[in-house]
Amino acid sequence: MKMSLKENLLELLQKSSGEFLSGERAAETLGVSRTAVWKAVTSLKNEGCNIESVTNIKNRARILLFFLFYCIIIMEINRKSDSYGSKI
Repeated sequence: MKMSLKENLLELLQKSSGEFLSGERAAETLGVSRTAVWKAVTSLKNEGCNIESVTNIKNRARILLFFLFYCIIIMEINRKSDSYGSKI
């Protein structure tokens, strides 16, 4: 008997053993669209499955990276300005 998309998705999530699984990767692995994966995840959540999802993870990673660079730059400016007696 052929498994449904939701069953296949649950199996894939179990195999990922707690690691983040992108909708794009799940869609590619299962041979369906990202929309189909999103609908299956939504349906599984509505049925009571505890599936944690993160939206726009790439954008969040960029913001964190930008903030990290900003902090490094401020630290470097403060380090150099110590010899002049002023800080930012």
